[in-house]
Amino acid sequence: MIKYLLLFSWLWLLSTPAFAHVAGGVTDTGILITSNSQLTVVYTAPIANLKTLNTDEAGVEQAIREGLVMKNGEAVCTAKTAGTLVLNDIASQQFKMEYDCGAAIETLTIEYKLFIDQLPNHQNFTRLAIANVDRFQDFVFSAEKRQHQVPLGRVMAAWQKRASQQASQQASMSTLAPDAPAASGIRALFSSTHYFPIGVKHILFGFDHLLFLLALLMLPIRIKPLLALVTSFTVAHSITLGLSVLDIVNLPAAWVEVAIAFSIVYVALENLYELQRQHQPQPVSPWKRRVVVTFLFGLVHGFGFSYILKEIGLGDQVASALLFFNLGVEAGQLLAILLIFPVLLLLFKQKQSRSYMQVGSVLIGLMGAFWLVERLMG
Repeated sequence: MIKYLLLFSWLWLLSTPAFAHVAGGVTDTGILITSNSQLTVVYTAPIANLKTLNTDEAGVEQAIREGLVMKNGEAVCTAKTAGTLVLNDIASQQFKMEYDCGAAIETLTIEYKLFIDQLPNHQNFTRLAIANVDRFQDFVFSAEKRQHQVPLGRVMAAWQKRASQQASQQASMSTLAPDAPAASGIRALFSSTHYFPIGVKHILFGFDHLLFLLALLMLPIRIKPLLALVTSFTVAHSITLGLSVLDIVNLPAAWVEVAIAFSIVYVALENLYELQRQHQPQPVSPWKRRVVVTFLFGLVHGFGFSYILKEIGLGDQVASALLFFNLGVEAGQLLAILLIFPVLLLLFKQKQSRSYMQVGSVLIGLMGAFWLVERLMG
């Protein structure tokens, strides 16, 4: 009984709003240096975050301007809102702002003050780019890092010098010209490696995705069907992740969140059905049918994965950003399975394994039902 109470307490903790999906929300900032003294900033935040500001539209815009401070040295750049856009498919709002720093920027200091003190684990992903210069920089703001400095004058000079040298080398060494695109492609590919840890964190802290995976493993399963399930889920969510991020297929985020919760309930009920139907001490998982179910629900979860990428943006390298984010998701998924599966194997060898699986499936189903009702009412 104590084991069941501890397990129930753990699952209930994960169901609370502080832990459901990504706690604190993720925001995105895109900064474009349009001239030596002017910046264009596009800030994207979930509407749920903006509601915590408890003010009207004008107040929200003012809070955004005050929460994103740009400085040229010690001088604060003046800001004005140039437009807003509601992104219904990801339940977010975008704010475009123009900053005038008055003089040529030597050291750009960016201070981020939004939501960090109000929302747990809040992060802001920022990309800085320079117009007409094929270079960009990425960094993350959090409670631990609220300020970032860019030695813009020195960086621009170095980048421009390097670009000039590369141009002169290509002009004088025509035999190397065929290799230049390949080198550029490799640099472009690895310029998006920072999306890898974002993918890892999203799966490890996206507790509804983890609970779905756990539900799939609550019947005795061997290595071959386990690999089939993982492959099915991977292929399916990779398809819809790409389609959604590239705006080929779009579904409302609210619908997808409801469908993800339903997927957890469905698999939990399927577990109970199979455990009731089978009378052997260690029933064999109906993995062939489950591979199909996993693929169909994997398509749904892929849309869920896509919304964080839509919030933070893909930068200039869409293909490599998608690749590294997806690799991060797979790495997080495999890590979770490597941690959970050995424990389940030991559990399956116990005399009361069937009872454990039934109780586990009931608790998982209750968790999914809680999320389902909460999301339907939200």
